[in-house]
Amino acid sequence: MAVSFAWGGINGTSGRTSAAVMSRSLRVQFGFYKQSSTADGQTALVVGRLQKRYSSTGTWSDTGQTSSTAATLFDFRINPYSSSSTMHDVSVYYRLVVPTGGVIGRGSVSPQIRVDYQNPSLYTGWKRSLYLDMRQFCPDAAIRGLSSLPVAWAAAVTPRGLYEIDVLSSDRVTMTASNQKAMMLHECGHHLQWQNYGASGTGWNLMSQQATKIFGTNHSQPIEHMADCVSHAAYSAGYLGYGGVCTTTQLSYAARILAGKELY
Repeated sequence: MAVSFAWGGINGTSGRTSAAVMSRSLRVQFGFYKQSSTADGQTALVVGRLQKRYSSTGTWSDTGQTSSTAATLFDFRINPYSSSSTMHDVSVYYRLVVPTGGVIGRGSVSPQIRVDYQNPSLYTGWKRSLYLDMRQFCPDAAIRGLSSLPVAWAAAVTPRGLYEIDVLSSDRVTMTASNQKAMMLHECGHHLQWQNYGASGTGWNLMSQQATKIFGTNHSQPIEHMADCVSHAAYSAGYLGYGGVCTTTQLSYAARILAGKELY
């Protein structure tokens, strides 16, 4: 049997680079093709070895972690990088290697992903304040600085499926402490929209349909209104970034998202 990798991505997306909290595990996927002249070959177990390196041209080394599948998709979690409160930020490249041998007549190497690990224990200043604002509900979301967006954009964005929230630098944003917390909880809400629905495109589509039924009754942007109501359910003193009003019913559904559940 021959194996040929086709793609790789982080947490149900096609994205291959993300910031992340180093004390948390990461979900990744690598898809591949099987070529075999026998039915047994098509169902044979394929084992991949996870490797890492610390620069784009560095030497790969085994992490000791493996993953196996009888299908054509490795869907697994990379172990936390470090639980140390003093470990400094580091970027790590990962790939899967299926070696040649046994039933594998020809192995393959996956596309690489890059994880920019951050240690929230070392956050300072505004970055630390932002993380503390949403840590209770999204402790696995790292904060990546973002200075290139026009000021007309929102002060923070959450790339769908990645383990990061991108925030404009503090010198470009004027915001009260209360509204800052509401903003971060809104972005945390987007993170939970993806996570609570299985971290997949299929799950996101289901969430969107449910959000339209619940949060589209009084707002033209139900996904954003849902994130606003998630924020308001967690912290009622902040503003609603997309305006409107969260009804009692909407807040009760938003509380389910904060609890790690689907809307219904």
